[in-house]
Amino acid sequence: NALARQGSGTPVKITEDDLVVHDTEYATSCATVVLVDMSGSMTRYGKFGAAKRVALALQSLVRTRYQGDWLQVVGFYTYASPLSERELLNAAPKQVSIFDSRVHLRIDLDHPPGFVPEHFTNIHAGLQFARRLLRRQAAQNRQIILITDGEPTAHVEGRQLVLIYPPADKTARLTLSEAKRCADEGIHVSSFALIEDYFYMGLVNFVEQLAQVTRGVSATCNAQDMGNMVVQSFVGGRRVRRRA
Repeated sequence: NALARQGSGTPVKITEDDLVVHDTEYATSCATVVLVDMSGSMTRYGKFGAAKRVALALQSLVRTRYQGDWLQVVGFYTYASPLSERELLNAAPKQVSIFDSRVHLRIDLDHPPGFVPEHFTNIHAGLQFARRLLRRQAAQNRQIILITDGEPTAHVEGRQLVLIYPPADKTARLTLSEAKRCADEGIHVSSFALIEDYFYMGLVNFVEQLAQVTRGVSATCNAQDMGNMVVQSFVGGRRVRRRA
């Protein structure tokens, strides 16, 4: 099911009461990967700072309230890499390093050149990395929470990294196929599209397609409203109803 919402722009403070909903009715362990966009556009309008605060809040929530859970934050940009809590605190979006109006680059991952622009949006690599991490977890529930502000502009083909701008249909198809692979392995996927500085129909359409292929959730929001929405999705994704 797809869920869409345009934020009001009014700052929202996340309190302890916002973080737990009917916890006594649902008791199960959950493994979660939070995919945080670190591409160049996340520098604008406080988007990365808001995403970082939400990820840190989820880490704190698991540590204090859901101690049987497992949670890993993964930053994705041209590549995808896990972030410890300390690394997340110090993380920042990748600076835009090329300004060509059209880009089509192939990078040999086994023999990369000295310079690789890192500011692209590789949701494909993020989903691949998350699926491999979650495959190792024995938790009853597994979920991916994706926070992004752009369509995918990079993907992986075998041992090659492909960077394409403007966004290409092939990148979108491969990314959606990877998202479906996650869902087929029983992983719940929630996608949050940050549309802080413009209403980007291409991005909205993409996260709605993600929700369709994964039978998951998509939402559009601004940085201020994102916090409560992500936390509610996290709590909802870790629930399993008891059999009657």
